[in-house]
Amino acid sequence: MTEHSLTFREFPALLMDLISSRDTLLEIRDFHLQNGPSAEIERVQQDLDGCEIALRECITELVKKADGYVSAIRFEEAGAKMAREEAARCQALAQARTSRVEWLKSTAIEVMRALDVKRIPGETSELHRQTNGGAQPVEVRQPELLPAKYQRWEIRMTGDMRAKLIRLLIDDVECDAITDVIQAAKSLDADSELIRKDLLAGEAVPGAILQARGEHLRIK
Repeated sequence: MTEHSLTFREFPALLMDLISSRDTLLEIRDFHLQNGPSAEIERVQQDLDGCEIALRECITELVKKADGYVSAIRFEEAGAKMAREEAARCQALAQARTSRVEWLKSTAIEVMRALDVKRIPGETSELHRQTNGGAQPVEVRQPELLPAKYQRWEIRMTGDMRAKLIRLLIDDVECDAITDVIQAAKSLDADSELIRKDLLAGEAVPGAILQARGEHLRIK
């Protein structure tokens, strides 16, 4: 590759093309290493070697021509910046439109509730107010009132605490280990599944209630 063979502006494009060609050849070579005959591997390797030589020559020329090399870097940086900005813009637009859809749906449900109707037909479509499926939601209003069987706890202990607890269970000694474990326990949350099961069975669970099922809008 001679110095006068390409202009400064043409080097960055050539560099990108060579990198793309090298990556493609690497994929082809890796494929043939597993599946292809040796002759095919040798041919691809020769092409890859030639591409690597051309790539090194191109980079050498670009380094000599600092402006061209910096131009390539800045070109890619500018492209990356534009892509990030466009991605952020599209994400914000998608979020705004999603919020608008949710508002339109919730407003339609409120209107249908006020009219006490489950269905509003149109000429080409229909709105349906539909009860959510799945498990009925549980609301724990006063966690401090929950009986112990509905409470879930998490225990994180040091190795020393674990060793003490094991000795306690085996030898019935080191009773202070129980205190250490209790102090290390942290309240995690309520056992919603068990609470739901008992409430549906008609049992009272202090501090918790079953919520009414929510609704969603279905469009036909």
